[in-house]
Amino acid sequence: MAKFSERLAPLTVSVPVVTEWASYTPTGPYTTGTPVYTGKWRRVVDNIELMVDIAFPAATNAALASFSQAQLLNGLGLTVDTTKFPNTTATVIPVGNWNILDDGIAVFGGGVLFNGTSIELFVSTGNAVSASNPLAIGAGDNMSLNVTLPITGWTSHSPSATTANAIVNGGNSFGGALTIGTNDAQPVNIETNGTTKLAISSSGGMTAGTSSGLTERHSVQSDGNLVGNVPDNLHFSILDTRTLATGIGGGIALHGQAVTAAAPAVLGAIRASKNNSTSGDFASTLRFYTRAADSSAVEVIKASSTGGVEITGRTDGVAPSAGKVGSYVASVSSNLSNQSNGAWKTGTGINLTPGVYLISIRASVGTIAPTNVTYGITTTIDSAPISDSTGMTTSINLIDTGNTSSALEARMTAYFVVDATKNYYATIRANNPAGSTYTFGYDISAVRIA
Repeated sequence: MAKFSERLAPLTVSVPVVTEWASYTPTGPYTTGTPVYTGKWRRVVDNIELMVDIAFPAATNAALASFSQAQLLNGLGLTVDTTKFPNTTATVIPVGNWNILDDGIAVFGGGVLFNGTSIELFVSTGNAVSASNPLAIGAGDNMSLNVTLPITGWTSHSPSATTANAIVNGGNSFGGALTIGTNDAQPVNIETNGTTKLAISSSGGMTAGTSSGLTERHSVQSDGNLVGNVPDNLHFSILDTRTLATGIGGGIALHGQAVTAAAPAVLGAIRASKNNSTSGDFASTLRFYTRAADSSAVEVIKASSTGGVEITGRTDGVAPSAGKVGSYVASVSSNLSNQSNGAWKTGTGINLTPGVYLISIRASVGTIAPTNVTYGITTTIDSAPISDSTGMTTSINLIDTGNTSSALEARMTAYFVVDATKNYYATIRANNPAGSTYTFGYDISAVRIA
């Protein structure tokens, strides 16, 4: 039995392209009374077929009858390919017909001709519609056009999957770039399992996971399952494929138009970086970057793998908003004279909202030679010191038994968990043998740390 090992060449098959009718909105030269333009189009091999209706609510300028390509093909992103006409030197080429309907009855009509650039209406006598040869368009009339035009970029047939230009399973070798897309104002959809999973709109928006939201420049959606305890409906992978080393990790640079007529620039960034070069050790840091008026992006916040958050620097000269982590409560100073010996005294306080704060005071007593002075922090006017968040009394006791100093001064800092909005004061009590009055002064300030 004879055996044949020669591989047969694939058959070349071409399939005519005929699409379904689709709605669109053409425009035209008529504007008086706001006429309503509606239309349908379809592709037939390399031509476009148009059915256009114009409803006139009012009588209009009947001398106008020239449609530009942009008006008749409005919104389709197409142009007429004049090279496909049989006589490219002809001044007018028949491409369709038109008529005017009065109460649904055709009362006038003629041909539609292409004059090399635009589409014009001609009456049956062969004369173009003009001021000397106007149409009779009255209120309530309708104009209908049927036009066929060859389109640039459309071919007479669509190749099958066995021809040299077809996209085939397993890949192609075209010797150049592969272009996939649409030549009109329609999106490109890619499906799996019968539903759209990637959609690209005609304006450039891209959505993965769904066909909705095409106004977004880029979005990612999924079914909400977990990926390493991170919901993957919030998950967008940015991979750093460099060799394992300290500092590797993906990031996002956020750009915007910062300079007129210039390319978008980096306004901020987010980056995750590995803390070490040890295989299997996932300790990492999440870093946030911003930039000031005339500088490069700098790191301003970093979150450690153990949950700590550090504000690492600011370049804009603006402190965090009042009450936020890192905010500073301005120092308040007080000077009080003729205070009673042996009594607790306080001056102006600072108001703190709930949070964890470091509170600092600098206090001094003068005009007497005290033997014993106690400094502290209190939340009640003229009262003894309270304890800080460690349970330790936040006070300093200075003793000068020789009664030789005319003034004593102390500085201290303690941290407090503030559970309700309240004032904090420096409190002082001085004692001396003479029992005379004294003058004291202090500064108090706070920084929120959590």
